[in-house]
Amino acid sequence: MKELRCAGPRFAASLVAFALAALIAVCFAPGKACADEWVSLEESGFEYNVFYGHVEITGHSGEGSLNARIPASLGGTSVTSLNIGSWNNLPATSFDVSACYALESFSCLFAPDASVVGLQECTSLRAIKLGQGMSVLPDPERIDFSNLSWLEDLSIGECGVKRVDLTGCASLRRLFLAGNCLTALDVTNLGRLQFLNVKNNFLAETSGLVDLFGAGNVLPQKTYTAKSQFSDVSADDWYMQACVVPYVVEHDLMGGYGDGRFGPYDTVTRGQVATVLWRLAGEPYSKATPFYDVDYTQYYGPAINWARSTGVISGYQDEPGVYRRFGPDDLVTREQLAAMMANYATRIAGADIDSDGVRLAAMPDADFVSSWARPTLAWAMDAGLISGEVTYPGVSYLNPAGTAQRCALAKMVSALDSRVI
Repeated sequence: MKELRCAGPRFAASLVAFALAALIAVCFAPGKACADEWVSLEESGFEYNVFYGHVEITGHSGEGSLNARIPASLGGTSVTSLNIGSWNNLPATSFDVSACYALESFSCLFAPDASVVGLQECTSLRAIKLGQGMSVLPDPERIDFSNLSWLEDLSIGECGVKRVDLTGCASLRRLFLAGNCLTALDVTNLGRLQFLNVKNNFLAETSGLVDLFGAGNVLPQKTYTAKSQFSDVSADDWYMQACVVPYVVEHDLMGGYGDGRFGPYDTVTRGQVATVLWRLAGEPYSKATPFYDVDYTQYYGPAINWARSTGVISGYQDEPGVYRRFGPDDLVTREQLAAMMANYATRIAGADIDSDGVRLAAMPDADFVSSWARPTLAWAMDAGLISGEVTYPGVSYLNPAGTAQRCALAKMVSALDSRVI
């Protein structure tokens, strides 16, 4: 039998070097934070607002940790909603939400190099919106949401995911996956799924699509439910055929009146548009300098605060750089509505709205578009948010100065959500 001998100092030095290398690999792996680096949200450098269980992370002070643990409660109330704002000037940031047992909504619209840990453990989640750049750890290419049985709405932007496990998501009704990376999709057990969009993906494997929507139908017509039926709309109307009214109703972006009408041809006001876009953003809490003509106890109060703080909708300029009046009950023109949608796309979703203007120039009333509105209206046409109004047989006009109607608002916001964001 050979005698075992200790290698002495050389062995000890090698062992220490190996352990140190392993520690460095764990602590500095891309998108992962060393356990010792995690700090509470209150102690981190993140700036945030809290309002009745809703937490909105608005940015970072530039000092303190970039890896924050989100607590189960803030301000004496359980955290039920978490919205991570849009930013593109920060290094890698990480958020641990594993303690948020009551979390129902998680949203991150645009935060390059950001990651979230513990999302799969939040079994109360009903809505998840992962924007461009947000990764779900531990494996950003394979996301396992199989235990989120209450999940109803899932949207994943361009974040490099290749496979998503949804086998236990029996409540899922809306699924939006974008980004050229997804290679496999199994929707076999998603019996309640009503809206599916897998744009820009090249699927090598699919399961369950035939059972749900028929052979080859990857972009199905939405199933109309009682919630989206109104006394003044018909299944033959263009906004029902195009699924825009059912879309905004089912996603709680717009609703009907108490008498059972939707009012598709009713005009829309600035306060109403602000409210719809605020809902699309997840109803984040915001603070802003108040407008003197806004009653903030009305339904549009929180939305106008958000619209001003984000720049999605500004007020009227009384003098250079001074905006004191919002005009919540003022009617909105079609070109103004397109500009508001473009502001949301750039400021909230980080989208590119450049356009060559070819489609706009081809419209018979293109010369009537205001100069300030031409870039945003050209983008809105390219993105499919607006096409035109048929006011003469066979001829479609933009009618840029015409007052926008609720059916047009429904079309624009549904296209913004499903095609742009």
